[in-house]
Amino acid sequence: MTTPLIRTKRRVSISIILGSLLLGFIIAPLHAEGRGKPLGIRNPQGTQVGLYQESHALVIGVSGYRDGWPKLPGVQKDVQVVSQALQDNGFQVETVQDPDSGALKRAFEDFISRHGRNPENRLLFYFAGHGHTVKPKWGGDPMGYIVPRDAPDPQQDPGRFEDLALPMQRIEEYALKIHAKHAIFLFDSCFSGSLFAITRSVPENISYKTLDPVRQFITAGGADETVPDQSIFRRQFIAALAGEGDRNRDGFVTGLEMGEFLQETVINYSKGGQHPQYGKIRNPYLDKGDFVFVTGKADKTSADGKDVEMPDEAGFETGFQYPDPEAQSEENLISPERVIGGDYRIVNDRPWRRKTLVRLPEKEIFQPRAKVVDGDLFIVYLEKPGDAGPSRMYLKEYNARNGRITRVDTLHYDGGGYHFSSNQNLKIVGDFVYYFADSDADSGGGRKYRIGSGAPATEEDLFYERDDWLMAAVSPNGRYIAAANSGGYADFVLEGASKEFRLAIGDGKGEFTGISLYDRASKQRNVLFRQEYTGDWSIGKILWSDDSARIYFDNSGAVACIWEYDVPERLLSKIVPEHGALHPFFFRYKNKDYILYVENGNALMVATR
Repeated sequence: MTTPLIRTKRRVSISIILGSLLLGFIIAPLHAEGRGKPLGIRNPQGTQVGLYQESHALVIGVSGYRDGWPKLPGVQKDVQVVSQALQDNGFQVETVQDPDSGALKRAFEDFISRHGRNPENRLLFYFAGHGHTVKPKWGGDPMGYIVPRDAPDPQQDPGRFEDLALPMQRIEEYALKIHAKHAIFLFDSCFSGSLFAITRSVPENISYKTLDPVRQFITAGGADETVPDQSIFRRQFIAALAGEGDRNRDGFVTGLEMGEFLQETVINYSKGGQHPQYGKIRNPYLDKGDFVFVTGKADKTSADGKDVEMPDEAGFETGFQYPDPEAQSEENLISPERVIGGDYRIVNDRPWRRKTLVRLPEKEIFQPRAKVVDGDLFIVYLEKPGDAGPSRMYLKEYNARNGRITRVDTLHYDGGGYHFSSNQNLKIVGDFVYYFADSDADSGGGRKYRIGSGAPATEEDLFYERDDWLMAAVSPNGRYIAAANSGGYADFVLEGASKEFRLAIGDGKGEFTGISLYDRASKQRNVLFRQEYTGDWSIGKILWSDDSARIYFDNSGAVACIWEYDVPERLLSKIVPEHGALHPFFFRYKNKDYILYVENGNALMVATR
C-alpha cells in the first residue's frame, strides 16, 4: 500500500501580481519583460474607483527536497496550473522551481526590487512547498518558516535548518519594503500565522477596497497540521479565481473573500484536517485596504455588498401587467374556457413585486428554503455548476443581511440528476436543514446542517421518511391537505404513498390537472380547481401560508409561473406571471409575506406584496 505524500507544515503559495521575473538560476518568466495588463476597477454603478497600472505574480514551487524532507512531485503541476490561472486573470507571471536557500531569498528580493516600487502596482506571491513552525525554548510566539530545497529536517539539524529556511519575519520585512499599494502572500503550507492578525470580516463595497494600501496573507493550515501532496488549497484557489470566491457576486474577489472561501472549502474538503488562516499585517498603515481580483462575472442584479435585508423596499420591481385571461387564455393556461370543475374565481389584480438575489448564468438552482436564525434571514438552496458533469451539486447558503454566499456541502448523485435535484425536498426542522448527500437513500446518505453556523454538515442516520407530500402539503394548523392531481405524473407520486395521501389526491390522475382540498377531520375532499390535462401543464410544488389561509403552487410547462389560492375568498391569482418561475417557498419575515422561487432555472428570486 502506497503511503500518500504529506506536505508537513507544508507547502506555501506565494504569487505576486507584478510582472516578469528575470532572475538567473531556475527562474522562468512566462512573459519576459512584461508588465501585466493595466486594470481599472469599477463599482456596480460603472464608476471607476481604482486602477492597477501593473499586475505581477511570483510563483515559487519546491518539490525536489533532500536531507530528510519527503519530495513533493505534485508541486510541479501546482506551479503550472496556478501560473496559468493567474495569467488568465491578468497577471504577468514569473516562476521559480526548486530554489535553494540563496535562490529563494534572491527571488523575493529581485522581484520586489523590479516590481514593488510603483505604488499603483499589485503584487501576488504564491509559495508551494514544505512549511514548519519552531517554538522558541524561551517562550514567545512560534515562528513559521518556508522551506527551500537544501534546508535539513529540523528534527535532525535544527541549527542549520534555521540558518537556511526563510522565516516569516523576513517575509514581513519584504512586505514592508514594497511600495506597491496592494500585495498578497499565499502559502500552500502549514505553519504558525502570528505574523498577521486573523481576520473575520464582512466584505465592504468595492469602492473602498482600492483606496488604501494593504499586505495580506493566507496559509493553507495552522501549526502542527499536515497537507497532502495533491493540494486541496491549490484547487480551491483556482476555483476562487474562476468566480466561486465572489461571495457578493459583484464581479470581484477580494483578499478577504479569497481567505474566507479558502478557509471554508479547504476545511470541508480536508474533512477538518486543514484550517487555513488569513489576515492582514499588524501595521496600522497597511491593514485598511483589500486586494482585488477581477472575475468578469458580475451579477448586475444581485447584491453589491450593501445591506440587502428583505424588508428593504429598494430593488423590487413593481407594476406587473397581468394579461387578460379571456383575451390570452392560452398564455394563462388556467382560464374559464378550459376549467371543467372547481370552486374559485380568477383575479388579476393582486400583483407581487420581485427582486433578484442571485443570478448564475451557467448554473442551475433548485429547492430554495428560507429560515430566520437569531434575527438574520438565511436562504439555502441546491446549485448544479456548469462544469460539475453528471454527478455533483452543492448545498449553498445565502445571508440576506450582507449578500454573502457560502458553499455548505457537496452532494453526489448517480446520473439521475434532474429528479435528484428537483425532488430533494430540502427539509427545515428547527435551525437545521436535512437533505440527501447522495441519490441512494438506502446508503445512509442523510445529512443535516445548522443554518447560519458555517459549521460542517454532519451525518444524520434518523433521516426524514419518504416524502408523500411531493405534490401535496399539510396546512400549518394540521386540518387540511392541499393535493395536486398533475396528470400522468400522479402515478409516480402515488406509488407507495399513504392511504391519506391517496384520498387527498383523488382520482382522474391520468386525465386532469388541478388541486383538491382534503379535510382530515371530515375526510371530505373539495376540488378547488381542475382542468383538462394536455401534457404541457403540471403542478410540481404546493405550500401553505403560515395562517393556513392561502395555498401557493407552481406550474411547469410552456409558461411556468406561480399561483396563489385564497381559501376563504376562493380567489385564484397569478402572483409571478410567465417568468419560468418554479420551486416556490413561502415565508414571513418581519411581519411581511414573501415567496422565494427560482426563475428560468438559474436565478434565485424573492417576491412580496
